[in-house]
Amino acid sequence: MKVVGVFRELEPKSNSGLTSIYDVRDALPAGLANAVAAYLKNGEPVFDIMEFTVDPFNPEKGVPGGASLVTDGQWTWRNDLAYYVQNYRVALPSEFIQFTMNNDISDMDRSAAIADWKSSVDAYDLAIA
Repeated sequence: MKVVGVFRELEPKSNSGLTSIYDVRDALPAGLANAVAAYLKNGEPVFDIMEFTVDPFNPEKGVPGGASLVTDGQWTWRNDLAYYVQNYRVALPSEFIQFTMNNDISDMDRSAAIADWKSSVDAYDLAIA
């Protein structure tokens, strides 16, 4: 399982020197950002966290359940990643962008993704360690 969209400001307890979300703002063209955000929004939730994630760009806004984990069976990301991609066009690795352009998330095996929820959690924990 691969992890995408892990940023320092969203994981303040991490000691791993994560990328700053401020450094990758406005890096995707609007059309691409919208397509990637649509992909991210249609992933399968596999680990729910009941919290309100504050938007680091605008503290008056945020995302309910933002730290919850979502997957497509190959990649795992936080629930709030779609929000940041759509609203701030944050850059993501080209490998992930290419994957979203070449795959239809509606073809994902949602039952398998849910059954393999622990792989998503473990991969995310490793990414922020």
